[in-house]
Amino acid sequence: MPRPSNKRRALLPAALGLLLMAALFVVATSHLFVQRFQRGDLFPAYSSLRSDPLGVKVLAEGLAATGREVKRNYTPLANLELSTNTTLVQVGLKARFLGKQKQDRLLSFVEQGGQLLMAYGPRPPGQSRAEECECPAEDEDKAEDSTEEQQTDEPSLSTKPASAAETTETDEEKTTGLLKRLGLELAVAEFEEADRPKGRYRTLAQGQLASSALQLPWFSARYFTGLAEEWQVILQSGPEQPVLIARPWGEGRIILASDAYFLSNEAMWQHRQPRLLAWALGRTTTIVFDETVHGLSRQRSLSGLLKDFQLQGVVAGLLLVAVLFVWRSSQPLLPPRPSLPHQGKQGQGRDQFSGLVNIIRRHPPTDLLATCLAHWQKGQGHWCQKHPEQLQEMKKLASHTNKKDMPIAYQRIRTLIHAPATKQDPERQSPNVE
Repeated sequence: MPRPSNKRRALLPAALGLLLMAALFVVATSHLFVQRFQRGDLFPAYSSLRSDPLGVKVLAEGLAATGREVKRNYTPLANLELSTNTTLVQVGLKARFLGKQKQDRLLSFVEQGGQLLMAYGPRPPGQSRAEECECPAEDEDKAEDSTEEQQTDEPSLSTKPASAAETTETDEEKTTGLLKRLGLELAVAEFEEADRPKGRYRTLAQGQLASSALQLPWFSARYFTGLAEEWQVILQSGPEQPVLIARPWGEGRIILASDAYFLSNEAMWQHRQPRLLAWALGRTTTIVFDETVHGLSRQRSLSGLLKDFQLQGVVAGLLLVAVLFVWRSSQPLLPPRPSLPHQGKQGQGRDQFSGLVNIIRRHPPTDLLATCLAHWQKGQGHWCQKHPEQLQEMKKLASHTNKKDMPIAYQRIRTLIHAPATKQDPERQSPNVE
């Protein structure tokens, strides 16, 4: 039979193999996640974090390489702080109306000297042209505005229910879209089935910028109509179908595009337009890509809270206490006792009676004989009834004997127990006194 040390040696290669397999699994899984995040297809289309053809990461990194300050926004517009020399880029917008609070925030930023670039994304598959330009339901707008109010830090100033006139006025303001406030509407052009390669619209947008002709593929069928006089048309996908327009608003400027393809990574590779990009982004030194339009937000983590409140020292102290506790539990602070040298063979074991004798010797009771006699009397009631005189004498001996005379008294008690049996019936066995 192998010894325990041999068993441990036999299990050691298996344990090392399991550890090696676990380490390889962790490394392979981490590599797959890193590759997936580097490719960027986990993020929505037209996100500045996406590096495949559907993202705009090339544009963001290219602007950062020119020395401009490029940021990404993950906070609600109501809490966003923007300077005047900033361009807010919203790429891949859905054809829906914004809430009143968002509209006021965007227009206030532009009025103070900022620049707003809004480019709509492709129409989702299966969505009709009527649904594309319709205003969302009233309940959806209310839910959107209530969410924005919950995300702001400003408390509500009134808890009274609004009157019917105030409620009607608020609903009308909410259903008024940003495009209507800017003096235009969004429409969808009619195309034949042959003009839809791979299920996407594709036209050729043409225009003129600073006495230079522009020509750019356009993958959206949307166009702007009902333009106010302040709007300047840069590109058109057809007669009276402007797709890229701009207008001044206060001290700033607003640029609208019905398609975001010219800002994508694919366009930077195949259909790059440096003059158009310089015109759209060349007036400011800070570029902010709004990721909230894609549903991306940054939630405060535990590590972020610890950093904000400067609790790194407290965490380090708790870790130190935990390490000391584990060390104290595994290794006592007192030095180990020196082990005794091994002398010959180990002694043989003893029975229960020997153990009981050793316990009595180490911790003798004050009335040992009286205690033993009381326990013996419980099991020998018949004998005690026949010999009351001997029982009284035995109790007297057990209670009035000191430690030195205890063996003599014990022998006398044994004699009193066996004496009646010897006199009356020699063949009769006396009670067991052991």
